[in-house]
Amino acid sequence: VAIDAGELATTIDATPAAHHGLFLDDTRFLSRWVLTINGQRPILLSIDDTSYYRVQHFLALATGEVYIDSHLTVVRQRAVGGGFHEILNLANHGQEPVDLEIRIEAAADFADLFEVKDKLSKKGRLYSSVENGEALTLGYCRDQYRRETRITSSVPAELNETGLTYRIRLDPLRQDTNSIWTTHIDVIAVKDPDSTPAKATSRLGNEGVRPELAENLKRWVDGAPKVVASW
Repeated sequence: VAIDAGELATTIDATPAAHHGLFLDDTRFLSRWVLTINGQRPILLSIDDTSYYRVQHFLALATGEVYIDSHLTVVRQRAVGGGFHEILNLANHGQEPVDLEIRIEAAADFADLFEVKDKLSKKGRLYSSVENGEALTLGYCRDQYRRETRITSSVPAELNETGLTYRIRLDPLRQDTNSIWTTHIDVIAVKDPDSTPAKATSRLGNEGVRPELAENLKRWVDGAPKVVASW
């Protein structure tokens, strides 16, 4: 699985000519993944890409005023594997509670690499559905060929066919209270919808990246050729 997008995929917003997205086996399982808060896209402050399969984005909500800093900070932790697992954290550094509408727009065009490269139109049928208010399914079928992307959240969200919405009141961040709002979101690439449980969750889980990913990386680096020179 690979995510390809500007700035390490803070936002995935592909076009027919752009190769951004979540890819598995040369197929794009996610072509849109856009976070807005009260209708605004948070601005990127910094990136911590600790390994090839894991990244953290530190963002803030712009105030629109040059001399007024944002009181709302956003941390997005994402790990790739069979899809991706994202942890979204929000903190209010102001003095008063704030009401927030958090929206994640999601879409999948299931374009293959040749369709992206050559700007070809997609044959077959795209569909999306919400299952019992618990999961959003983005799908594609052509004859017997089917692929799906399933999206679930640890915090209940308002789901529709284009994404997830959270409506929250966020208290000020204080040392004596745990007032950081958090949700875990699983985006699962499903190659065989008929044999995969409808409530499939990421192999990364809420605990973070699977240990074998780090072990495999260390083994690969240890076994890679090394250059030794006198200068």
